[in-house]
Amino acid sequence: MTCSTTPLRAPSSPSTTWKTSQRAYAGEVRNLGPLTQAELASVGIYSAEQMAELGWPEVCLRWVEAFPARANLNAFAAVIGAIDGVDWRKIDPLQKEAARKLAQRLRRRSDP
Repeated sequence: MTCSTTPLRAPSSPSTTWKTSQRAYAGEVRNLGPLTQAELASVGIYSAEQMAELGWPEVCLRWVEAFPARANLNAFAAVIGAIDGVDWRKIDPLQKEAARKLAQRLRRRSDP
């Protein structure tokens, strides 16, 4: 599953960073707030460019491995939107369906 090649939105302020325990997240990323960026940084994901290289499914898998409560459609849609540079509510319907299925599969996997 790949995302479109739509250019990523440039940070609104090049000096904007969110501090994490080891590194700062590189700039503001559409759809991702400070907590989400800190969580992603804690699993080694520091930029929208890196997310695009990994692909949204891999980003979501790494994120949910460390933060199981993030296995949900809205969180995954935010990652897709961040990569594509669009609002999380306006992602491609096929990607939205794939994100929903991945979230369901990951939730089932973590159920006792």
